[in-house]
Amino acid sequence: MATNSSPAAAGGGGGVRPASRRPSAPTFGTTFSTSRPVSTSAAASLRRIPPAPLNSPQDLSHPQQQQQYSSVEYSTSPPKPEIYSRGKHISRSKSWAQAPVAGKVVVAGSPSGSAGSGVSGLVGGAEATRRPTFDSDSSSNRARSISSASGAAAGGPASGGPIVDSHRENRRLPAAFSPIPAMHWSKLPKRGEAPSPLRAHTMTLVGHRLFVFGGCDSRACYRDLYVFDTEALYWSKAKTKGTIPEPCRAHSTVLLDRKLYVFGGGDGPIYFSTLHCLDTETFVWTKLDVAGGPGPRRAHTTWPYDGNIYVYAGGDGVRAISDIFVLNTREGLLSNSLSGSPQPPALDTPPVSGGMVGASPGPNLSWTKATTTGPAPSPRGYHTSTLIQGGKKVVVFGGSDGNECFSDVHVLDLTDMKWHAVEVDKPYPRLSHTATQVGSYLFIFGGHDGGKYSNEVLLLNLVTMNWEARRCFGGPPRGRGYHTAVLCDSRIFVFGGYDGAEVFDDLWVLDLSACAYLPQITAFDVAVDPEI
Repeated sequence: MATNSSPAAAGGGGGVRPASRRPSAPTFGTTFSTSRPVSTSAAASLRRIPPAPLNSPQDLSHPQQQQQYSSVEYSTSPPKPEIYSRGKHISRSKSWAQAPVAGKVVVAGSPSGSAGSGVSGLVGGAEATRRPTFDSDSSSNRARSISSASGAAAGGPASGGPIVDSHRENRRLPAAFSPIPAMHWSKLPKRGEAPSPLRAHTMTLVGHRLFVFGGCDSRACYRDLYVFDTEALYWSKAKTKGTIPEPCRAHSTVLLDRKLYVFGGGDGPIYFSTLHCLDTETFVWTKLDVAGGPGPRRAHTTWPYDGNIYVYAGGDGVRAISDIFVLNTREGLLSNSLSGSPQPPALDTPPVSGGMVGASPGPNLSWTKATTTGPAPSPRGYHTSTLIQGGKKVVVFGGSDGNECFSDVHVLDLTDMKWHAVEVDKPYPRLSHTATQVGSYLFIFGGHDGGKYSNEVLLLNLVTMNWEARRCFGGPPRGRGYHTAVLCDSRIFVFGGYDGAEVFDDLWVLDLSACAYLPQITAFDVAVDPEI
């Protein structure tokens, strides 16, 4: 596939030509992916996520702590703690290290006779640190560690002394230890039949599985469907039937009632306006004949709301677009046309093409162009549109019109279709990034900032509409855009992408660790000024 010095020329932008200062890159529409439904057990009174404690491991700046994360690889085996005496290795054990103790157990920096998560003993007159093995980052393991330490430590509960769980003790730990509560990156090994390097693809969470469809590399576009099991950590290539979409990139996907809808996209100079539906239980594709609708485009975004599918913005090969179209999937014969006896999906085999399965939906199914009020965003592509779970608002961030890389934030209220411009505390220009809702935050990863591809993780507080920095250990992935990111439980999965020179096939996980409670926060309001 021929390439050019600009993303638009590379066939991704849909009329959105990039600024000349950006390196060459393919263009495509960033894809909205909803997170897995979150628990409603959070207290309704929680209105804002509190900042991390001052002494939390997120502040750690010890060079040894940083060093150990520079080469973290994913592993299902728990770490093996080591015993050190002033930097000198003494012993290693799968449980509490049993080292000769001369004198009472103390915690550095704490009152004599206290115990904590890091328990220090005097070995031959020298200080040694003893730590338990953690088989997960759960708080229960940490509690058991503290309890075990207090039972063995002089001055613990038996003697009436206090139990000290000091984060500052972690500053003295050697590089073998990790601040488990901190967010950290891990690269997953390839298992099963994994996709080749991809950019401008889509990734959607269906249950506990990730569905990766389409995309391209430096040579061609594809229409393959891959499924990644987030529990078994295993890739499979799905065998599908029916009318499979054409090879495409820069398309969008949205999940509604366990059916995956694919709209738009393109291949080289060709732009699509077709709508396909995949039954995620039978793995049968259906092409939907819908009256009217958006024109051919890519670099757009879609989201589901109240049984409807919304398509917003993008580019048509000539210009950037800012319109909104709505499809009501409850109308017509859509449900009947996609019905059939459920069959288990056949995996690990290539997809096959076939004719139309089932009757095409009738003329009652049609697109409607939405009318909005308020200060609408300027035309753009490569942006993100995130439907806030539990709410009725969509947050639009970043993007580009081919000349400028945007840093603005807008909120669309779906109850009255009114736009609100949001003032944030600082500008972060981004295009071809991902935005993932985690409770009352948007996690922004990667993308292009107008000068280079980034690998930063930015957090937008939806309650205050201020940017917040959270330190992430491990990795991190190389800077990239045109990748995908999806939240599953307390992990954000990031796959593929492009850095201006290389297309990636790696799969990374950002473990939220101490921030794993964030998805439970559902009782909050998105900060908007009703007058703007």
